Amino acid sequence: MEPLTRSAPPEPEATVEELLRWVVEQSRLSVDEGIGLGGLAALVTEQEPWFTELMRSLLMRHRQMLAEAIRRHCDDGTVCADLDVETFLDCVVGAYFAEQARRGEVDEDWPARITRTLLPTFAA
Repeated sequence: MEPLTRSAPPEPEATVEELLRWVVEQSRLSVDEGIGLGGLAALVTEQEPWFTELMRSLLMRHRQMLAEAIRRHCDDGTVCADLDVETFLDCVVGAYFAEQARRGEVDEDWPARITRTLLPTFAA
């Protein structure tokens, strides 16, 4: 999980679609190469307080990086200025978990589908 908190955001001149694809990919990586589905279950049930505290702190650092990148683009007019960034990030990660739960796997085209679905809400 730690390396995920160090990922470089897209360049300031990135298009809104490039930024959204990056957000989607970073969100996917936070699960696939980070906490994992078992880790999420452990986090939600809070049965191991030390694990919960550690994972939440790492997830929050990763999420903060994503939120800051999105807010920079809100400020420059690329991303919708009144976007609820926290809820938007919840939608991306929630969609990933929902597909996993519904199908038992996440299709390779999921990043393209979620980007296409959320882009109208995301773009200014």
